[in-house]
Amino acid sequence: MQNSRIAAWTFNPFIRILPAFIFGILTGINFRIPFSIPLSAIVVLSIFLLIARRVSPFFFSRFRHVGGPIIFLIIICAGALVEWLHDPANNVTWIGNNKTGGELLQVRLTEEPTQTQSGYRAVGEVLFGLTTNHIAKRSGKVFLYFRDVKQVPVYGDVLMIKNEPGTIQGKMNPGAFDFKKYAAMKGIHFAFYLREGNFVVTGSDKSKFVSFLNASRRKILQIFEKFIPEQEVRGIAAALLIGYRADLEKPLLQEYSDAGVVHVIAISGLHLGLIYVVLVWIFSKIRF
Repeated sequence: MQNSRIAAWTFNPFIRILPAFIFGILTGINFRIPFSIPLSAIVVLSIFLLIARRVSPFFFSRFRHVGGPIIFLIIICAGALVEWLHDPANNVTWIGNNKTGGELLQVRLTEEPTQTQSGYRAVGEVLFGLTTNHIAKRSGKVFLYFRDVKQVPVYGDVLMIKNEPGTIQGKMNPGAFDFKKYAAMKGIHFAFYLREGNFVVTGSDKSKFVSFLNASRRKILQIFEKFIPEQEVRGIAAALLIGYRADLEKPLLQEYSDAGVVHVIAISGLHLGLIYVVLVWIFSKIRF
């Protein structure tokens, strides 16, 4: 029995590595560690391990219990380093580092707009910044809010808009759902509020595969609408099965947030399938 447990740990090292890596990511998110600190730690600790292994095998064998914690520290630093690299604020081309009112932005819609109480909302990817005599690379994801427009842009449309981003509204009351924090976790920190005449559609750049997925989603939503008349139930079903959350009502979201289980409706069908596979794998290793 002891040997089987050792074998399980040996052939599944990610079980030990993953918690340290996640801890490093969370540390980077909460403490905003500079890039140089985890990078320097990885280099120094790696050099120490190599020297101890090559130059002094006796030292390494005598203090082999030190090797494990050092490797874990390297993995934690790697997690913090990955978080820094994925933080858009550390990119010199990020829109947050280049807010200039005289510049036009080229933005591509990366998803189909969803209807809100006052109009439509979509996520856009910033591509370039343009002035009268200069074109510069820009990056970042933004929310695009359309209100009082004759024709709402669709997935893949490329827009030209002024580089005048607005802020995302946070929670209005203590304990309320913090949409600003939720958006920040998805790498979205700014929003553009557009009306007719504030933007120009200059072209289209869409993936055929994503277009097929969007068409399939619309078909599924039509089926839900046909067979599930209750708006609240239909919104939950769409959120759980296909990850579509636009039909979720705000009072319902608030109730889930107050109960501390708002993450439940953020899980799509694919996530449920992955969770099922992981649970089956875990329990298949346990002898009852």
